[in-house]
Amino acid sequence: MKFDNKFFHYEVADKKFHNNISAFQYVADLKRKIPWADIRVKFVLDFDFMKNPKKYNWKIEPKESFSYYMEKTAMAIYEKHKNIMLWYSGGTDSHPIAKTFAKLGIPIHLIFCDAFAHCSDNKMTIRKKEWDSILKPTLVDWIKEQNKKNKIIELDEVSVRNFDYNLETFFSDNQFVGNYDLVACDGAWNFPNSKILINENRNNINLDKCAISGFEKPWIVLSDGWWCHTVKDRVVAQTALRSPFSSLDDDNYFWFYINDFVPELQIKSTWNRISAIEKIIEKYNLPLTSDQVNNMQETTSKYYKEMNDMTGYIPLVESLSLPGYKQHYNKNLPTTVGAIAAGFDLRNPYTIELTGEFGKKERLIINDFWKNNILKSTDASFFVDIDNKTCQILYTDLIKVKKLYK
Repeated sequence: MKFDNKFFHYEVADKKFHNNISAFQYVADLKRKIPWADIRVKFVLDFDFMKNPKKYNWKIEPKESFSYYMEKTAMAIYEKHKNIMLWYSGGTDSHPIAKTFAKLGIPIHLIFCDAFAHCSDNKMTIRKKEWDSILKPTLVDWIKEQNKKNKIIELDEVSVRNFDYNLETFFSDNQFVGNYDLVACDGAWNFPNSKILINENRNNINLDKCAISGFEKPWIVLSDGWWCHTVKDRVVAQTALRSPFSSLDDDNYFWFYINDFVPELQIKSTWNRISAIEKIIEKYNLPLTSDQVNNMQETTSKYYKEMNDMTGYIPLVESLSLPGYKQHYNKNLPTTVGAIAAGFDLRNPYTIELTGEFGKKERLIINDFWKNNILKSTDASFFVDIDNKTCQILYTDLIKVKKLYK
């Protein structure tokens, strides 16, 4: 697979790859030649402040507020680009970005990807129901409020193209980091990739616009008496997918929360999350262990909303921040808690089925490709769940940020 991006890569020995499967396949090749070798895959974000943390004083908390660095990032993008699009879901990552641009009076075009049409799992069904009945009406009202004086916010919905293009491209888009039984729509929602189908009749979606997305919350771990920063490839891989609007090789597509022009934003977000974890652990008298710290950051954690509220990640509607709103990739963990709280009757879900020859053909093609092209050429140790087409999660190198409080 050939898939380049400017945001991250995987390193194996002396080679670099831009998707995990290609890296895992190279490991398998090396092990066949050198069976005794201890060969590892390293996940790297291609930002100077991540690769050279000592230059950026991660151990000193940035003095300004999180919102200050949000605004600084928005202004930095606007200085270079006057036509800005945001991949928008209304959730805890994209809505704070939209609010920041609105506050500054910077025009921005919100793009919502309707990935529901070809899905049959409850996760997307719940999103479809919420989009139609809660999110979109709320968003329309919010946009009207922002546009009272000047029109600064636009909204468009785009669709997902059918399964009619190169399968390797399809899989390189999706990065094999989640449950791929429903790979037709997984990863398409809210982010640019080869599945996005732009309605060419809409003249206001221009190919020369700048595109931004945000999904890059830091992940905090405990190590050797330190609070440390890292990033999961599962979290950020889908935000680096190729955009139908701009090439990833040029300067027109950005991650909002991780960038070299305002590195303080990610560093401040890291300090805020550490502070939130400390306060929640103290408030509820929780054990200070690695497992506790990891579990409480999951979207299924009952502390998920509280942590988001404390760190400035506030969605358009509350249900998008409730724990378990998104189906967990680990089926053994709780799911859809937020959807229940939002008032959806999961006993009688409004199901959109993959029907007819399209759905049957797609499943057969995906399963056949997985079996014959992936499993046969990839080291089995990298798979967490072969049946569900799930690979292990890789992390960036730990960056020490703050010593544990006593």
